[in-house]
Amino acid sequence: MDKYISRQPNYPVKNSNSGYGAYTQDIGNSIGRPLHPSSYYELQQQSSSENIPSTMTDYESAKKPLVSGTNIKGFQYRSPDIGRVIPQGEILNRIVPYWELFISNVGLFGYHIISKAANNIGSDDALTILFFNGCNSEHAQSNLDVCATSILSWTLVGGAILYLAFTSILAFLLYVECKRQGYPALFTALWNSPLFLVCYFFKEKDRIDLLTIPNKFVGFNKWTQSHVHRLGLAIYSFITTVIILYYLNTKLTVDQDDLKLQEQYKDGDALYKLYNPFYLPYYAAMYFYIKTIISSAIEIKNFSNYNNAELVGINYSSLKMH
Repeated sequence: MDKYISRQPNYPVKNSNSGYGAYTQDIGNSIGRPLHPSSYYELQQQSSSENIPSTMTDYESAKKPLVSGTNIKGFQYRSPDIGRVIPQGEILNRIVPYWELFISNVGLFGYHIISKAANNIGSDDALTILFFNGCNSEHAQSNLDVCATSILSWTLVGGAILYLAFTSILAFLLYVECKRQGYPALFTALWNSPLFLVCYFFKEKDRIDLLTIPNKFVGFNKWTQSHVHRLGLAIYSFITTVIILYYLNTKLTVDQDDLKLQEQYKDGDALYKLYNPFYLPYYAAMYFYIKTIISSAIEIKNFSNYNNAELVGINYSSLKMH
């Protein structure tokens, strides 16, 4: 019977007056039979209301340890709208979209565009022309839209550098904000920065993303809850997708000479231009950018919903609750 009671989970209880209180695991010691879940929940409410004064606000109760008692490994489970622990598997999974976007799209695809454009321009200062004088009329060519190629090159490379610099500055400001409020700042700042992979080496008790905690508890500036870094990535991806579509519509891409050579093999096939192998890098790039837009929108929606059913929070009392 005692073993049955000790395995009962710590259910979070929210009281309109007392906020989130401390929870105990010994409430069933005097019970002679296993508790029905509803009875267990009622006893939890009674116990938690005794531990936290009824006059405490949500913000005040958040300053106290939110869970009493741990399991054999020291885990402390609490309500999903209190904090979110980032597992190592999620950190590794997050590498995939970044690898696709910045290595495949910006790196390989960008290198393909720039190198082929420089080869088509065919002068010693081809890169200077491409990046700084591409839209000047004297550099126009019959087989290449140099201006559109220049815009795409700037978007792929310059846009990525701008995004990485912008999110790095945001991460630093977030670090300062966490420190200002007296919280451990390094994990949250790194997790919401391009250097998130470093978070893999943090101990489990330190992998708490403070931005998943309702702002009424932590008191951050409002901009920290706006998912600016995710919005920035989505905006960059959207702009790049539009420019790739515009570039394909010019019909004077860096692959135009190769496309003309292929026409004799598919003479009379009106759809061949759509599935021509030379268009695959463009289609792949748009796929990865569109996927990034969708995933960023889903993340913003999910992380803005503090009432989801996920059990989160581990060793939360190790945070400095001011």
